Amino acid sequence: MKTFDYRFLYLHLFKPSFAFLMKVRVLRYHIDPDAFFEELIPDEITRVRNLPFPTWMPREIWLRTQHERTFRRLFILDTGVWEVGWMKPDGYVNPHAR
Repeated sequence: MKTFDYRFLYLHLFKPSFAFLMKVRVLRYHIDPDAFFEELIPDEITRVRNLPFPTWMPREIWLRTQHERTFRRLFILDTGVWEVGWMKPDGYVNPHAR
């Protein structure tokens, strides 16, 4: 029996009038508040950027550690990574964002 490899799972989420690509990643240890995400998870960021979808389609990585109860949403752009601090349509508030 084959097992499914969740490391390469990408979700294609749809909302009314909106769609985006999302990858969920759980890290083992605490995320340093001053960490650069490009250095923390470079392979995942590269994979999300290289997905075979139009470049205008929004892409996100949702990070979570074993002891945090919230996800840290990262918006992936070609030029960099932006941590979402607040998103009104979703009612999302990131307690870790500065």
